[in-house]
Amino acid sequence: MDRILGLGTFQTIALPLLIVFTVWAATLYFTRIRYPSNLPRIREKEGATRFSLKTRLAYYKDCQNLFNEAYEKVSLSIYL
Repeated sequence: MDRILGLGTFQTIALPLLIVFTVWAATLYFTRIRYPSNLPRIREKEGATRFSLKTRLAYYKDCQNLFNEAYEKVSLSIYL
């Protein structure tokens, strides 16, 4: 089949990988959740639009504390 299409071994492997990667990247781009830019983020400066690496690592290392901090911050902001 490769000889009929005139493809070498590299193209036979690279073309399907390129197609899979393109579909994967498009799926991530079009299905991502877009949050409002004015949504406050826990442990981040005012106006931050993304979480820092430090906060992302804290999610994996000490998730309970991070959730408690977020709960306290949101609870206080609702009643003030």
